[in-house]
Amino acid sequence: VLERLRSCGCPRFGSALLIALSLVAFSHLAEAQTPEQELRARQLFDEGMASAQRNDLDSAIDALTESYGLFPHPGTLYNLAVLHDRAENRLSAYRAFRELIERYSTVISAQARDDAREKLDELSTFVATIEITSIPLGATIIVDDEVMGTSPLQAPCVLEPGRHRIQARLEGFVDTTIEQVFVAGPNPELELLLTVESTTTDEPEDVDERRAPMLVVESTTVGAMISVDDQ
Repeated sequence: VLERLRSCGCPRFGSALLIALSLVAFSHLAEAQTPEQELRARQLFDEGMASAQRNDLDSAIDALTESYGLFPHPGTLYNLAVLHDRAENRLSAYRAFRELIERYSTVISAQARDDAREKLDELSTFVATIEITSIPLGATIIVDDEVMGTSPLQAPCVLEPGRHRIQARLEGFVDTTIEQVFVAGPNPELELLLTVESTTTDEPEDVDERRAPMLVVESTTVGAMISVDDQ
């Protein structure tokens, strides 16, 4: 028997069961959607749960990801976090559990919050966390072509350990780009310095012919042809 949500709580993470909740029962938690979107989200949720029971984790994750995009709900997000964790997609699992706490902290149970934080502590040893800022503030921060937000970011960036390409973009300034290796766990803060974009052009200035350099050529042979740069 699959445990159902009570007051938007979640079962203990040690349980091997996933939540088979009714999305309609908690429709007030989701953003306004059309009836068609809600129906499709429920269908995708059911498909994902069925795939999870068959241990087809990739199909389950795909279905629940689409369902959550159509109809955001804490139960769907919780299941996504659990499935990513099962599939050892630790970065995706970390992000899902963190969103569960940040977005639904007031509607999930205290036990669910404590369990999610416990899971985040466990997963934090497998992901790289980094505070990224810029001078001046207000720059768009991009990591490996994924827009992370505008500095100052609301939370540290969470990445797979390894080399990443970090960019800062701000109108009126030259883009700043670096590549750096990040290790699992907390990393030192990264500060990106942007320089003001130059307003000068590379077009040559007009030359004052009166002040232009002159070359005087003399020849001892009358009628000799003078050539400069093949002209």
